[in-house]
Amino acid sequence: MGGAILMFDGVVHDCRLARNQAQGDIQGGAANGHGRGGAIYMSGGILEDCDILDNIASGNGSANGYGGGVFASTGTIIRCMIANNNRALGSGNGSAYGGGAYLSGIAQLRESTIRGNFTIPAGNNANDSQGGGVYMYNAGVGVSNCVIVSNKADSAGSSASNIRWGGGVHMVNGELHRCIIASNIVTATQSSRGAGGGIYLMNGVVRNCLFYNNICMADATNAPGGGIRMQGGRVENCTVVANRAEGYLTVDSTNDTTLGGGVYRTGGAVTNTIVVLNQIRNPDVSAAVQISGTNRFGYCCSPDLESGIDGNLTTAPFFINPGGADFRLVPQPSGTSIKNKIITRL
Repeated sequence: MGGAILMFDGVVHDCRLARNQAQGDIQGGAANGHGRGGAIYMSGGILEDCDILDNIASGNGSANGYGGGVFASTGTIIRCMIANNNRALGSGNGSAYGGGAYLSGIAQLRESTIRGNFTIPAGNNANDSQGGGVYMYNAGVGVSNCVIVSNKADSAGSSASNIRWGGGVHMVNGELHRCIIASNIVTATQSSRGAGGGIYLMNGVVRNCLFYNNICMADATNAPGGGIRMQGGRVENCTVVANRAEGYLTVDSTNDTTLGGGVYRTGGAVTNTIVVLNQIRNPDVSAAVQISGTNRFGYCCSPDLESGIDGNLTTAPFFINPGGADFRLVPQPSGTSIKNKIITRL
């Protein structure tokens, strides 16, 4: 546990933790131990103003890797750069969770950049790859005021049960607040299943965030949710723009629209959110499909919604400088239904 540091309390300040590895141990005579926290394992304390670079968490045999850079069950990570970390597993059936950081319990991640991390299982029978940037497990976990960019949930193995979920974030529960989630990617090959280029949301709350230029792609199946794949939870006051879902299978026109270039929703609710300029692609079609599963969208703005129903609008929003990735809204007259206050600029 913890390639460089095993931490239960105290403060780690202004340090560089680079090229460390946490590898699962041998348990009961078999190499099946999980690897947690390539650079640091936190069960308390504060990690601040640090660079966490090029670390690895890997399991042995059929075990898993958790948190290529940081594994935290408690404690606070603030003003850190977590970059170029990866989780590589043993040769068995292990899975990969949280390329940059794996957060459980009541761990908090604030004012940090999570960039260029990835999850990739190893071996022909490898299992799941979830949360290329961050994996959030418990309701007490919070991520706020962070930039989560250019992370990847990658593919390996050929089993149809393989899943690649959440290029930027995989969120089982918790709260993601005032973050930029951009240019993350999910790749699924052969029979593996990919979903949620920006985030795969199972439960919890995503509020005041920008999802921009994320991609979910698959070589041999469909890849729902270029920006957001929702199984549950709530998305509030967010902007979902210029994301893409790319599938390989040739599908009919009805199924084309279920990919959801911006949001693919099978559960949960979306409120006061803008979903525009997203796309789906496969060999048969390239289309501006923003949303699939249009129930439970309220006071939102998207051309795929029905204007006037549940307070939704279809009118295109006016961004300050979309060409410069400044998706703040131009001030609108009073009485406008969409009152998104997010400040989002890359």
